[in-house]
Amino acid sequence: SGDAHIAVDYGRILREGLAGYRARTLEQQEKLELSNFEDLKKSYFYRSILIVLDAVEAFALRYAALAEEQAKTASPERAKELLELARICRKVPMQPAENFHEALQSVWLMHVVLQIESNGHSLSYGRMDQYVYPYYEKSRAEGMSEEQALELLENLWLRTFTVNKIRSWSHTRFSAGSPLYQNVTVGGQTVDGKDAVNELSYMILRSVARCHLPQPNLTVRYHKGLSDAFMQECIQVIRCGFGMPAFNSDEIIIPSFLNIGVKKEDAYNYSAIGCVEVAVPGKWGYRCTGMSFLNFPKTLMIALNDGVDIDSGKRVFEGTGHFLNMESFDDVRKAWDIFVREFCRQAVILDSAADMVLEQE
Repeated sequence: SGDAHIAVDYGRILREGLAGYRARTLEQQEKLELSNFEDLKKSYFYRSILIVLDAVEAFALRYAALAEEQAKTASPERAKELLELARICRKVPMQPAENFHEALQSVWLMHVVLQIESNGHSLSYGRMDQYVYPYYEKSRAEGMSEEQALELLENLWLRTFTVNKIRSWSHTRFSAGSPLYQNVTVGGQTVDGKDAVNELSYMILRSVARCHLPQPNLTVRYHKGLSDAFMQECIQVIRCGFGMPAFNSDEIIIPSFLNIGVKKEDAYNYSAIGCVEVAVPGKWGYRCTGMSFLNFPKTLMIALNDGVDIDSGKRVFEGTGHFLNMESFDDVRKAWDIFVREFCRQAVILDSAADMVLEQE
């Protein structure tokens, strides 16, 4: 099965539409000189982009045709809804979105396409309250009610909950309940350090709470300037008892990004992906947590047993002695430190091998 683990730059798709991506691809294609070997390789990449864009357009048009067909036998009220849906699917995601419904439909179609392509998990929505807000604001000004907005969001979460992936049996046993870790992030700050919470931030919180589903994962970006009113809204959602929202601290994450050289505008635009990972939408996020899971209690047991796995009886690494011969907690800590470092080294080797395979695919 695939990995995914990305936050998509849905905002750009909403602004430009995939037609904008097609135009840029054709522009770059025109610049190629195919007698140049590197340009020849690029030409195949650009051709593949155009093939995928055609496929996405066909995918959306199939939904439009289905809605039009169903409208023929539907009640007048339902037929009106279906014909509006058909109109939207003939427009997005190829063309820019212009209202709230179009924006959410465009995001959903792209989300499904990427899920089909990757068969992965942790494909995340990013900072939806930021990039969808202009369309929400416009639709509200044009007469969309709060309840209508909530219904559209709830429909999106219901559809999100239907997403699953084909897994190996070992993965199925490990991931009981089929979690997909599709994360949506709200809150946080603007690039100039101001509170980014808006009306849509509240709406996303309330809609997720009303659905009471395990998907999507909901993350709030906390910072010291977050209002008491928004924090109280978060607490009310936590009281629902389904484990959301999670909190990521801007006070820790943003300085950490800046310290490793991430641009300020990117550091302030990070979002959660999967469980607790963070990424910059559209710029990175792929496999940021790796393909391996490190069992820290297991490493401790092996360290205490002179490098031998208690369950299998096999020697994993050269040990530092049995815990019965250790004289202090400091001896335990030192032994564990050695084993954690070695297991981490092995995890990096495993991740590098996985990266090589995925790149070749």
